[in-house]
Parts: sequence; C-alpha cells; structure tokens
Amino acid sequence: MHRVYRGAAHRNAHSVRDHARQIMVASVMKAHQLLIDNLAAARGSRDDNDSLAGLIVTFFSGICLEQNLGPDRARITKKIDAFMRLIRAI
Repeated sequence: MHRVYRGAAHRNAHSVRDHARQIMVASVMKAHQLLIDNLAAARGSRDDNDSLAGLIVTFFSGICLEQNLGPDRARITKKIDAFMRLIRAI
C-alpha cells in the first residue's frame, strides 16, 4: 500500500508552486496590457488590439516552451520571422 505524505513539506511545496503561478500570471497579464497599450499607440484605438496582444503573448509563450524542449535555433528563428510578417500585415 502506497502512503501519501501530507505534512508540512507538502504544504510548503504547494505554497511555493502557488506563489510561482501567481507571479507568472501577473507577469503575463502585465505584458498583455503593455502590448495593448503599445498597439493602441502604433495602430490607434482598435477593437482587435486586445485579441492581437493575446495572439502575440500566446505565440511567444509557445516559442519559450519549444526552446526549452529541444531548441533548434534556425527553426525557431524561421517561425518568429514568419509570425512577425503576419503581424506586420495586420
């Protein structure tokens, strides 16, 4: 029978993970708002600035994950270049 330990160490680890998650979410939300502000300055106040900022944050979050899983610098650079061409066309 496998026994699960739920003592102070488990609670501390959970607390650290929860705190790290809160910091990450706050950082992403701040970056998202900065992007919206920058897009508004560059494109004017448009209804799709929030959606565009969300796409940008999502893309670069994915790129960060991909780099940590097995970076192929040339492939990632091509993806970023292609994404930036798409963004500039909008």
